[in-house]
Amino acid sequence: MSEEGGRSTPLHCPMCAGERLFPDEASPTAWRCAECLRIFSVRILGVAPIPGGGSA
Repeated sequence: MSEEGGRSTPLHCPMCAGERLFPDEASPTAWRCAECLRIFSVRILGVAPIPGGGSA
């Protein structure tokens, strides 16, 4: 994760798996794929519970 709420760098575009990704000005978490020209954002929603209630 990045520091102080900055952006974390995704490795691949979720639509085309392209690797040429650049920060986009649409939002602080937006990325632009130079291969498919889509703009996307990735965010963490939380941590899933461990099945069966065990510990990690």
